[in-house]
Order: sequence, then C-alpha cells, then structure tokens
Amino acid sequence: MINMDTMNTMDTMEVKDIILNLKLISKIKQNEKMSVVDKVLKVDTRFLQPIFRWYTSDNRTDTIAFIERVVNSALHHSIDENRSSAHSYEEDAIQKELTTALHGLDHLSATYKLDNLIVSKIDILKDKIVRRTKITWLTQPDNQVENEQNS
Repeated sequence: MINMDTMNTMDTMEVKDIILNLKLISKIKQNEKMSVVDKVLKVDTRFLQPIFRWYTSDNRTDTIAFIERVVNSALHHSIDENRSSAHSYEEDAIQKELTTALHGLDHLSATYKLDNLIVSKIDILKDKIVRRTKITWLTQPDNQVENEQNS
C-alpha cells in the first residue's frame, strides 16, 4: 500500500532504488496489476486480488503516481550537472533502465487501455523518457530508420 509518507520520500530516493524500480517497470507484462510495498513496485499476485486491493486501498492511480515519481527522479538524476565519475556510471545505468522501462510502460498502457487518464499519464512519461534519452529510432518513420542503417 502506498501512502503520502512514501510519496514524500520519493524525492530523496536513492539511485539504487530508482534503478531497481525502473528494472521492475521494464518487466511489467500486459494485464498485471501492480502494487507498491516499501517503495518497491511489485506484481500483485495475492489470492482474491480484487478484494485485497480494495481492503489495502491499492489502486492504479497511486501506482501510476509512484511510477511517475520513479521516472521523474530518474530523469532528474540523469541530467545532474555536478557529475563525478561514480555518478556518470549511475547516470549511464539510469539511461539504460529508462530505455528498457518503455516496454513495461507500453504493457501497462495496454492493461489500462479503457482508462484515458491513466493511458495519457503513461504517454506523457514515455514522451519524457524518449526526449531525455534521445531515442530517435522510436520517433522516426520506419523508412528513415532503414535508410540510416543502410548508409
């Protein structure tokens, strides 16, 4: 269950926790329900899942808010201007995990395809990731990518 204390501490989330949650986001499969336990994203596999989700107040809005915080924290860490060599390794790891998280966000978007608000929030996150990580192959037409690969 996610609460406001968890949300407020997300701003000071450690890099290792950001990377862990990005890895978990990348592994989300379509139709999986997620929950947040101790600042870690988990697949909700509880028996009688709908009842327990209601009882513990787990819901998609809080889960998406948590994912937004993770992605925004990752984006913040990936553009840190005061880099040391240790930080550049962390920034490279974050960049890589942001890129792989796009697949999980696609699956999450498909899971909630009937909820326009959630899908729109996920689309905004994906756009932020694509812009920040400069993933040009996702935004170019197929023939332009093929032409660049052949040259």
